[in-house]
Amino acid sequence: MEEDEELEKMMLSLSPPKCPTQQILPQPPSRPHAVCHPHTPPPPVPSTSSQCKSPASLPRVPPPAVQSVPAAPLPAAQSVPAPVPSTQTGVPVSSDMQDISRWNCSCHQKIWMKTEMEALGLWPGSRPVRQPMNMVSLWRYPPQPELVETNTGLPSPKYFQLHPFFIWKPEHSIMQRLRNNYIVPCLYSCPNPQVVSSGVGRPRVILGTSGQYYILSSRLCCKACKKYWFADKPQWLDMLPKRFCNILPAFLTHKKAICKTVMDELRRSAPLPAAQSVPAPVPSTQTGVPVSSDMQDISRWNCSCHQKIWMKTEMEALGLWPGSRLVRQPMNMVSLWRYPPQPELVETNTGLPSPKYFQLHPFFIWKPEHSIMQRLRNNYILPCLYSCPNPQVVSSGVGRPRVILGTSGQYYILSSRLCCKACKKYWFADKPQWLDMLPKRFCNVLPAFLTHKKAICKTVMDELRRSGKSPNDMANQLSEVLHLKYERAHLAYLLSMQNIRDAEAGL
Repeated sequence: MEEDEELEKMMLSLSPPKCPTQQILPQPPSRPHAVCHPHTPPPPVPSTSSQCKSPASLPRVPPPAVQSVPAAPLPAAQSVPAPVPSTQTGVPVSSDMQDISRWNCSCHQKIWMKTEMEALGLWPGSRPVRQPMNMVSLWRYPPQPELVETNTGLPSPKYFQLHPFFIWKPEHSIMQRLRNNYIVPCLYSCPNPQVVSSGVGRPRVILGTSGQYYILSSRLCCKACKKYWFADKPQWLDMLPKRFCNILPAFLTHKKAICKTVMDELRRSAPLPAAQSVPAPVPSTQTGVPVSSDMQDISRWNCSCHQKIWMKTEMEALGLWPGSRLVRQPMNMVSLWRYPPQPELVETNTGLPSPKYFQLHPFFIWKPEHSIMQRLRNNYILPCLYSCPNPQVVSSGVGRPRVILGTSGQYYILSSRLCCKACKKYWFADKPQWLDMLPKRFCNVLPAFLTHKKAICKTVMDELRRSGKSPNDMANQLSEVLHLKYERAHLAYLLSMQNIRDAEAGL
């Protein structure tokens, strides 16, 4: 035993440069004769008198015995197969993650867009989601970055650079109301087209007057000819009826695109006759803040009945309506901007579109006392308007919407009604005296500068600084924007009515 151990130490002490022709095999922890084949005799053990002066005098293991050792694996490099180059041409049919990797946007933008599509049931493999009356907006706006909760506890700058996107999936079931009995054509003019979705699609960058956004178009496939194309291809868009292209917010070409708001700005900047000035709003005669029920609060809102119903539905869906079920969003990624549903897709009881759904306006939610603002408040305690030493500010009712005019049209700021439990007094969250008591980060979230009776949108202030126009010229521009938006909405309503009449006539 001692001789065997001594010989093993001598073999391990040999270095590879001194033995170029000798290949040292890994030794198992057992005795040397235990690694041999069971049918081969063990090698003879040399005596102590023999001296290992050269590597040639060492006992060599025959090659057949080395190949028969079960514990000796092949090198790992030989087991890796060589990659086969792809020979696929045209639009590649790949997995969803490969499609996302080709998107020309940031990682946070990709994750948020994928999350929004999954929430709507529009992502491949996601659970279908049915909205009441199919009231779904094709515009998706980013979450408020100040409210997003991260793992590190610090806000990420990437969430402050997210851009909205428009969903363009004409083959999906959400577009059933728009398609009616129309069969979506094949790009390659198949006699019996069967156009279906085939993958995630791609986003296209568009620059508008209010900033950058994306048009997320689906990838289509015709089951008849087995060919693929994207839904934003101009040749295919020219084959669709006018009501389809009327929904798109931009004019698309093969490589370029121009937003419709940019075209409106080009037409408006041309010398035109002066438009009528915007009529001054009627001052409110309401004194104090009445403590009433939710329905009495809604009855005092200065907006249409359809606008009230839609705003109430949106607040209930977010869990912000008094008495509604609390809804928790992942990472608190919730947008305070709520945009109207696409009116052409809304299903009504009469089967005919209502013109009121074409005149809905977006609104901004301002509830600084709610739990969704916890990230913005942090450890800050909201003050009382009447300077209580120990304020306990809570929500007390629905609130009220305030009309704001921006460069892109009209919208509302829906402010909550607050109450201090200490002094039992009430006020609205958009009261300027109370806003002045808040830190700057709160007012930075608001899209407008508010006064007691008036308000001016921040986009209007930016336009005044940029163009140097007088207040009268700016009022004329806003009036023209409102008239143009109304006429376009009315045209969309007429096209939707024509679509239904043609379907009833079998056209």
